[in-house]
Amino acid sequence: MTLLEEPGPAPDDRSLGGPNVPGATSPPRGTGSPARVVAIALGALVIVAALAVVAVLGFSGRVRDYPAGTPEATVQAYVRAIDSGDVAGAYAQLSSRLQAKLTTSDFADQAGGYGYSYGDDTGRVVRVDRTDVRDDRATVDLTVEMYYGGGGLTPGRSTSHPTMLLVREPSGWRLDQLYVGPDLIPEPA
Repeated sequence: MTLLEEPGPAPDDRSLGGPNVPGATSPPRGTGSPARVVAIALGALVIVAALAVVAVLGFSGRVRDYPAGTPEATVQAYVRAIDSGDVAGAYAQLSSRLQAKLTTSDFADQAGGYGYSYGDDTGRVVRVDRTDVRDDRATVDLTVEMYYGGGGLTPGRSTSHPTMLLVREPSGWRLDQLYVGPDLIPEPA
């Protein structure tokens, strides 16, 4: 017996004759070596993890459209404009204070690359976590999750939690700070 086999029952007279002897029985098979059991368990774990990743990346939850005139709707319009490469649409969501500091062209240069192409193996989920409105100012706390493929079983993921600052103007809620990159990182005011 080697260290990787489980012992079978002690041979008796019938099993000594071999399988072709009438009344002979074969010893029962063991459940497998510990290495094999570990390999099967790890394989099952990898399959479960892969299914979980597919479920997260393939989540087709309903995108919530926020009511017009709310801070969340302004943030949503900004993100959608950025994603579609609509510089003018994103610029329109900025406060008059920011627009006085930046031309549309300056905004496009500073924001750095509109129409983010995530590719087949990269995606982004932007979620509104909390909104706080106080008089003519609002903050919208977000969770931004970026998923990066890369051919492995486990994709890369980064999470950021930007807080967007908004101000109420006669035209509605507008972003009072510039947010750039797919992670919506705030630029210093």
